[in-house]
Amino acid sequence: MNHAFVTSRKRIDNDKVTATLQDLVDGLHAIELRHDPNTDGWWIGHGEYAGVAIWLKTSRKLAFRRGALGDFTGWLQNLAQCTLGMVLDGRLSDEGVSGTWGPSDEQTPTWRSYFDHMFGHCPKAVVDDLWQRTVDSLPEDLRKLAQQEDQP
Repeated sequence: MNHAFVTSRKRIDNDKVTATLQDLVDGLHAIELRHDPNTDGWWIGHGEYAGVAIWLKTSRKLAFRRGALGDFTGWLQNLAQCTLGMVLDGRLSDEGVSGTWGPSDEQTPTWRSYFDHMFGHCPKAVVDDLWQRTVDSLPEDLRKLAQQEDQP
């Protein structure tokens, strides 16, 4: 499974990570933050399977692994990784991509913008149809999140 990372120049403060993630999920409909007993870290997501596990890999590196609902958890992971990268003054990386890069709060601020970015090579009509099918297949509370325009 592919992992993403935030690497900080300073030691990572667990309380700062918890507070940042709580602020993030407070602005998202139907998303929760909880302790992840599998990693002894954090879990943000919806229900039992649609979320992102986050844990301390080293004292200066956070690791991220996402679960089911690929487009949704991809966006949620991207949002958490960029947010924590900014707060921790860190660099982002991914096992599937070479190099590191700086975080951006404007990269994909909403689930729809992430979706459009991921399928940007396809005709707009196809992307719009795929988005609508995705939204229609969601539980009601996630459908509201998909339509939320003021995501953090």
